[in-house]
Amino acid sequence: VPLFTGFRLANAERAAGQLEKASQREQGAAEALAEVVAERAYWNLHRVRAAQRTIGESARLVAAHLADVRRLQAAGMATKDDILEAGVRLAEARLRLVQTEQAAELAQAVLARAASLPLETRIALVDSPRAIGAGLPELEALQPLAAERRPELAAIRARIEMAARQVAVAGGE
Repeated sequence: VPLFTGFRLANAERAAGQLEKASQREQGAAEALAEVVAERAYWNLHRVRAAQRTIGESARLVAAHLADVRRLQAAGMATKDDILEAGVRLAEARLRLVQTEQAAELAQAVLARAASLPLETRIALVDSPRAIGAGLPELEALQPLAAERRPELAAIRARIEMAARQVAVAGGE
């Protein structure tokens, strides 16, 4: 049994501890990234569904306008060109509605994927956007705090410490 190993065993133990810490921080970074992806997907779905409602209402109004133009033509107050123009506007509105419906399906699938749900899952939105209230510190004060709390940076620092311990292990040999 060696009596003195040049601190090789102690340094190897510290290096393993730093590796564990780095792995935990990397896991935290991955979880934080997954949260951000899910949040973005949620609010993208919210935005697309709001656009879908707006465009649907627009298409309904254009259809009502077309009906009005047809009544005006029957009364002799509109031309066939007016009807064709209103018909083109209705076709464009319906096209935009189909496009937003497809975008909503895609956004819902992205959110389902981010939430590890089956892609065909129907997701009901329960929140609405709200402004962040006052009381937040200035951006300049938040930047150093954000850099300090980033898990991927903490993982890098732990890996640097682990590498330093491994150098010490090698030096002990």
